[in-house]
Amino acid sequence: WTDVSEDPQCYAYDKKRYTGFLKDGRGKLDPLRTCYEVPFKFVLNGQEVEKKPDVCEWDGGRVRGTWFLGAPSCRPLLQNIIDYGCIESESGYRRIEAEVVDIGKNEDWYRLCGYSSPLLSNFHY
Repeated sequence: WTDVSEDPQCYAYDKKRYTGFLKDGRGKLDPLRTCYEVPFKFVLNGQEVEKKPDVCEWDGGRVRGTWFLGAPSCRPLLQNIIDYGCIESESGYRRIEAEVVDIGKNEDWYRLCGYSSPLLSNFHY
């Protein structure tokens, strides 16, 4: 693997996306298959994690691998949660509002809010 890099923003709740390119991918019989079989060793929070890519695809004549790894810095909190109850009778939907906090200044708060799941009355929403 070469040019493996971490995206500057969180991908989803507790997830960071990393991308890199397979070395010598063109010389292999099946570069995409090779991509899925060759792990990369990450060092996260002082621990080594070896993982095969979650996604492999062609990118400008090279094979790009994409990994999604857990990231404690991508766990925003919801506070001041207000449960307004059902929005329409028999709709099955509840209206819940909350404030998204504890995210980085460059993060997409709207995206992370959609991936955050509050626990209310022992139910995950």
